[in-house]
Amino acid sequence: MKLPSRIVLHVGTTKTGSTLVQNVLDRERAALLKRGILFPATPFTRKDPDDRSRTSGHLELLRMLERGDLSAFRKELEEAGTKVHTLLLSSESLLDRPRPKGFEKFREMLAGHRVDIVALVRDQAGWLSSLYYENVTKGWKRETRTFDEFCQEAIESGLLDHDRNIRDMGRSLSAASVRVLNYNALAQRGTLLRETLAALDCPVEIDEARTEQRDNVSYILPEAVEAHRRLNTLMVEAPSATTLAVSHLLRKKTRDLGETGSPALHPSRGIREAVREATALSNAALSQAHFDNAPFGPDRDWVEQPVPPLRRDLEDRLFDAGLGYFLRQEHPISLPGVTLEHPPHALPGLIAKCRSASVILSFEPALAEFLAAGLPGRLIFVAGADPFRSIAALRVMDRADSPGRVVFLKPGQDPRSDAEAFWQADYFRHPDLILLPTRLAPDLLSCLPERITRPVRVQVLSQGMGPYRETTLTPAP
Repeated sequence: MKLPSRIVLHVGTTKTGSTLVQNVLDRERAALLKRGILFPATPFTRKDPDDRSRTSGHLELLRMLERGDLSAFRKELEEAGTKVHTLLLSSESLLDRPRPKGFEKFREMLAGHRVDIVALVRDQAGWLSSLYYENVTKGWKRETRTFDEFCQEAIESGLLDHDRNIRDMGRSLSAASVRVLNYNALAQRGTLLRETLAALDCPVEIDEARTEQRDNVSYILPEAVEAHRRLNTLMVEAPSATTLAVSHLLRKKTRDLGETGSPALHPSRGIREAVREATALSNAALSQAHFDNAPFGPDRDWVEQPVPPLRRDLEDRLFDAGLGYFLRQEHPISLPGVTLEHPPHALPGLIAKCRSASVILSFEPALAEFLAAGLPGRLIFVAGADPFRSIAALRVMDRADSPGRVVFLKPGQDPRSDAEAFWQADYFRHPDLILLPTRLAPDLLSCLPERITRPVRVQVLSQGMGPYRETTLTPAP
């Protein structure tokens, strides 16, 4: 397969306007071809049916190389003809660490050709926030880690070292030139698209002021992002279409509420300090080599700024809206040991009623993951689960970093003996709320007053956890 003599690579990084640039290049493909520049269509993909502006650029070319199926790409090259002198490829995934599958074969394909790399970098403070928004809300990554955990992993993996990552890319591809642009400066000047296209040697006439600027941040409110993260703990195995639909619903709900939440999503002060320390040398090297020593990267003001707490009431309302939508979808809940072919509409209301309790005792094991996701900071005891159910649920919650803490109580011969056994355990805490399925209510309502030492609210769940009734137990005389 014969490639043009020059290869120009637009490699991101992520969250630096790549989607905007790729959409303009896609739209101007014919005009570029007339000037001898091929922006190939065959490996350019759009896979979000609900948002046709989203694209992974030419990442599909690496997948085609990995599969050994380049027939469509080869045909496009042949049809472009010998007048093409430049092959222009764009994919921010090329800078991923580790490199994406197919990268080694991509490197081999480019060997012997002139390779010019254009990269954009963004201040790590804004970059981390934007990337976290993307990973939590877009339905593909289904991020469940907290923002602090996400940032810590980025530090430890070297992902924040833009200078080293770009230099490694240049060496790996034996690049003739590597040009790095400052996303923050270009965005502030309002010249992001024009200067990026100029760096790519793309003579495309555009009116930047009238070009639609794409904002890949899904939500303005950090409360909505945190609500979605909690929902992700329940949707780790749900169809992608469902998670994307929940994303769209929460965006609409956020707009409809019209409320003011926290101004921005920030990691804790300790993490902010760690990010600044981890990136200082890399950013200084970038600034000296590419930005005429202009300041770049997180500064001391970012580290020291006060961060207001999230509004938990707003976060809970958004979570309840997303959970209600999720439970109405026509698919079974994909959690190990949970069979809810037609999940109850009353579950979000039940979780809302649980929020006034700090310690909850549930005799309905099927509720465990939902309670953990819906009740951050609560201690939740779950009785009556068989060992398989307990282990399976804990694995899901551990993998998903569920916000609530769940303790599965060792089952006994029957619910009455369960209550008598675990109530005496050192690790057990007196509940503020007890959840009882109807089938167990007669026995437990008669024996629990002998165990409690203060009044306790009880929610009695009907078959299938549908409508429920509430009562209050008082200690036996």
